Amino acid sequence: PHPATGGGFFFCPGGGFYIWGGGGGGGAGVGNPQASGGQINRLRFESDNLTFTGDSWRGTKVRLTNDPFSPPEMELRADWATFRNLSPLQDEIVAKRPRLVFDGWLSIPLLKERVILDRTERDPSLIRFGYDGGDRGGLYAESTVDVRASERFQLTLMPQFFIQKSLLGDAGNFSDLFGLKAKLNATLTPTTTFQGSAVFNTMNLGEVDTKLRSRFSLNQKLGTHNLAAEYSYRDRIFNGSLGYKTVHQNAGIVLTSSPVVLGNTGIQLSYNGSIQHIEADTDRLDLLEVVRENNRTDLNRFQATAALSRGFFLWKGTTLPATATEGMRYSSSPVLPYVQMFGGLTGVASAYSNGDTQNFLSGSIGIQGQFGHFSRNWLDYTAFQLMVARIWNSGASPFLFDRLADVKVLAAAVTQQLYGPVRLGLQAAYNLDTKERISTDFILEYQRRTYGISIRYNPEKELGAITLRLSDFNWVGGGQPFSP
Repeated sequence: PHPATGGGFFFCPGGGFYIWGGGGGGGAGVGNPQASGGQINRLRFESDNLTFTGDSWRGTKVRLTNDPFSPPEMELRADWATFRNLSPLQDEIVAKRPRLVFDGWLSIPLLKERVILDRTERDPSLIRFGYDGGDRGGLYAESTVDVRASERFQLTLMPQFFIQKSLLGDAGNFSDLFGLKAKLNATLTPTTTFQGSAVFNTMNLGEVDTKLRSRFSLNQKLGTHNLAAEYSYRDRIFNGSLGYKTVHQNAGIVLTSSPVVLGNTGIQLSYNGSIQHIEADTDRLDLLEVVRENNRTDLNRFQATAALSRGFFLWKGTTLPATATEGMRYSSSPVLPYVQMFGGLTGVASAYSNGDTQNFLSGSIGIQGQFGHFSRNWLDYTAFQLMVARIWNSGASPFLFDRLADVKVLAAAVTQQLYGPVRLGLQAAYNLDTKERISTDFILEYQRRTYGISIRYNPEKELGAITLRLSDFNWVGGGQPFSP
């Protein structure tokens, strides 16, 4: 997140949901202002022979798809499969020789025969590839293992293998080629939850203190507010032109409001307050010992934030019919052309226990929209966003991770259909004072109605990812056979 704007600069045209078998994922973004998170609402199923026993079944020559149209763009096929209900939120499918079949001919075998369909939030991917030039030495791969003690407690383990580090021989020893991410979610009461995460960038236990990053949060709902007791260790934060900064330790409480609409104005108000004890890097010599092992200092920070935001449409077009050859040829829902203005004000007041203060008011205004319907073969989709932010500030933080470095920012993004389902995207943010590029994302997308693949790389952050999206649908009917 950019500390001056109070949020990240994001751009997600075209919509879609990063889910499989339920679970949330996605929200309104540029190009799909009415999108919302959800679960797989409808599945079509075919089998040569189906036997029911109580709340379970067994089928042969099984075919399953999320596509409302025939022939399906994507199917899960298996020689045989069994289904049984595990709990109100979980179902189990065990399949023999399962495989994903795209467009009726491209078959990709799945590496595991047991799949849990879960209505709680889950990671959809079997295996993911990413790029992290900082902690992981470049290209890496990870997979997900879910361990559930009960419906209220869920532990997710994500073992990682550092591919590029192994090929270049950059690891100090064999254990440095492996990492692990762990997430714990617990529902203690209907209004109390606990969330924890830990990232081990080595399996060498002797280096855990310098390779571990973790964050824990105990959350309590108080009406329309959330009170959280938080702790983080070696949290990595991107602070614009200053780059990544590590907050060695941070402990405190944070009170956050839900967005409130002010009357009939359409203006949204949100606010939060926090008291935290922070240990992080500083360049202030008066806060450092003469003889020292690092440049960290620890201080208390008292902070209050309030934000106002408003958006309104300048123009709305019309969508094409929701058919396989028109409005839903390359997207999971018909694309609505539109142009929208948006703006916001954010005020932040920070006081530190050494007597320093950092206060600022940030104003932003922008325009976003999309043209075309993403239905024809050539150049039938263009999405854009342009935003300018200006900050008026007084004082400066003694820490580097939250110090204001970019007071005049221009952010822009564009996504363009090239041919068929192929789209190219660019997102960039610039410091208008120094003419320095803050962040740039290059994105290549292959978008279909039922699925999508995107490749993203950010040279400033040295981060990249390959993402597979499976679309969410909610439709009635669909009794037609898969094949003619």
